[in-house]
Amino acid sequence: MATVVPPVTQSSTSRNGPTAMVFMNMGGPQTTDAVGPFLSRLFADADLIPLGRLQNYLGPLISRRRTPKIQNQYAAIGGGSPIRKWSEYQSAEMCKILDERCPESAPHKPYVAFRYAEPLTEE
Repeated sequence: MATVVPPVTQSSTSRNGPTAMVFMNMGGPQTTDAVGPFLSRLFADADLIPLGRLQNYLGPLISRRRTPKIQNQYAAIGGGSPIRKWSEYQSAEMCKILDERCPESAPHKPYVAFRYAEPLTEE
């Protein structure tokens, strides 16, 4: 369901473009199977949920205990978070607007990355 964005090349229509636009977000699990890894990343992040010296112990424990409940909640809304779909839509629409308003840096190519879910920012 993820939209594959073609590679950006320098032989585009503008002399300064293409311009990559990276849209970042916390993300959400796309499937119920992705809930565990999502929660593991979330509770391991001491910047978001500071658990002090016990971060490496409490983070995984909380994640494992919460996973079944959160999987049921995502199952109730269709099996996963809609955030990737909406982020890809929003970023594509923003790039269309930027192409019109800023042709000197067009084309604008959208890339979506999340901190806690696929596609991860480190990818």
